[in-house]
Amino acid sequence: MKVQSLVSRKRTQRKLGFLAASVSLLILSQGCRISARQEDTYPNTASSDSIQVGNPQSGQLQSLGVASQEFIPASPVSLAGFGGPGRRFLPPLFLANGETAFCRPYEKVIAPPRIKVAIFDVKKSDSKLTQLFLISLDIVAVTADMTAKIHQEIARTFPDTQPSLNNVVVLATHTHSGPSGLTENPLWSAFICDQYNNDLTESYLSTFKKTLKKAASSKENIVSIETLTADAPSLLKSRFSGMSPATDLSALSFRTDTGHISLSLARMAAHPTIYGSKDLTLTSDLVGPTEKAIAQALAADNVFLMQTEIGNMDAHIDGLQLDEWSQKISEVLKNGQQSSRSTLTISTQAGQLPLPKPVVNWKACGAEWASPLICACW
Repeated sequence: MKVQSLVSRKRTQRKLGFLAASVSLLILSQGCRISARQEDTYPNTASSDSIQVGNPQSGQLQSLGVASQEFIPASPVSLAGFGGPGRRFLPPLFLANGETAFCRPYEKVIAPPRIKVAIFDVKKSDSKLTQLFLISLDIVAVTADMTAKIHQEIARTFPDTQPSLNNVVVLATHTHSGPSGLTENPLWSAFICDQYNNDLTESYLSTFKKTLKKAASSKENIVSIETLTADAPSLLKSRFSGMSPATDLSALSFRTDTGHISLSLARMAAHPTIYGSKDLTLTSDLVGPTEKAIAQALAADNVFLMQTEIGNMDAHIDGLQLDEWSQKISEVLKNGQQSSRSTLTISTQAGQLPLPKPVVNWKACGAEWASPLICACW
C-alpha cells in the first residue's frame, strides 16, 4: 500500500507540474499567438536579425588556445531545466513589479557551471590563417538568440573575424541545474524555468568575453591528435525499457609541442541530472566532476564533454557517489584502445542546419493526458 501511495503521489506531482507549465504557456502565448522577435533586437551589429552562414573552412590545424571560467550569478536565480513541483511556483508567483516568477531561486552552489572556450588556428591552402571556435556552456540548451549574441561578442573581440555556423560551434552540456535567464524565448519561461534576465545575460556575456580573450592569449602549437575508444556497459544505461543503450566512450586529444595535452574532447552518452528537481543547487551536475576526473586520468589541461543520446541514456550510479562514478568512467576511458596521428588536416561543411520535427515521449514523462492541451497551442 505504501509503494502504491508513493507512485500515486509522484504521478500527481508530475501532472501538477505539467498543468502549471500548460497554464503558463497559455498566459505567455496570449491565446497561442507568440510574437516574433523584433528586427532591432541587435541594432549594433551587421547580422542583427540572423546568424550568418559562411564558407566551408578547411586546412591544417596549427595551434590551439583553451580557457575555462566558472559562472555564478550576482544573486540567486532559478535553474533552467526542470519544471517539476520541487522548483516551480504553483501557481506562478506574481511580483510587485508586475512580472511573473515561475520557478524558485537556487539555495546553494556545488561544482559551479562553467563557460569553456577553445580557439583553433587553421592554415588554409592559400597559407592564410583562419579561426575555429568551440564553445561549451554548462546550461540546459543553446537557443538561436543566445547563439547570435555569442557571435556578436566574438565579432567585437576579433573585428577581422566573421562568425558563422561554420566557424563557431556553441554547445550546451545539458546540465539541468545551470542558471536561467539567458534566452528571450517566452516558451522557455513556462516550460523549463528559463525566464529572461537582461542583467544576468549581460554578466554572462561579459564572463564569456573574458574567457574568449584568455583562450586567445594561451595558444600553443599542435603536433598530434590522439584518440581513445572504450566501452562502459556497467556505468551507462538506457533510461527507458526497450531502448538499446549507447555505452561507448571516446576521447579526441590535442597534444602540443610542449608535450602535454591542451584539450581532450570526451564523448559520452549520459543525461546529466544527478541533482533532481527538488534540489535547488546551482551546479555543473554530472559534467563538471566527470570532466575533472577525465582530465586527471588523461593528464589533459582541459576536457570538454560532448554529449550523445542524452534523451535515452543515464549514468548508472548504482549507489556510488558522483565523484566515485566519475573516477570509474575516467579509468575505463584511460584504459581504452589508443591511436595517434600527426596529419592535422580538417574540413567543415557549409549549409543549413536541418532541424527535425520535435517529438515528445508523453508516456515516458507520465503525462499522456497533457499532450492534447499543449499540442493544440503549439
